[in-house]
Amino acid sequence: MDGLIKKFDFLVKYICVASLTIMVLLIFVNTVMRYCINSSIVATEELCRFFFVWATFMAVIPVWREKGHIAVTALTDHLHGNFKKWFSFFWSFLILFALGALAYGSYEYIQENSYYIQITGISYGFIILPVMLSAIACFIMTVNEMLKMLTGKYQSEEKPPVTKE
Repeated sequence: MDGLIKKFDFLVKYICVASLTIMVLLIFVNTVMRYCINSSIVATEELCRFFFVWATFMAVIPVWREKGHIAVTALTDHLHGNFKKWFSFFWSFLILFALGALAYGSYEYIQENSYYIQITGISYGFIILPVMLSAIACFIMTVNEMLKMLTGKYQSEEKPPVTKE
């Protein structure tokens, strides 16, 4: 499963790079056109908004896998052994509940949504799709991590000790 997650992570990073590249190119071309020929692409703002949302929510996936998100560890730094393991398992279970609610809510929004953006005609559901995809991907990674905790194959990332000078 780790190999599949790494391949998916690689694909997601390229989606993020492509989204940001297209967004920058659209804005650049629109700016040049506006100042050189007094005309612009009308749909640029909406398309850039879509690409920005997609890049942002898809970037959650590799950050989640690498544990690069902000974490407050004031309590967990003082826990040790099995208690720390079960505490992490409990919080992972709560995270699964939150991710499931987010995925289900975004799915319901996509199903019930009938609004379209005025200029491009793209459905608002398209802007919610990356929320659902990132929630599902993070859900799968969290389940994989919990299975590793239960089987004993999980090594928590211990921080190196801080030296006082």
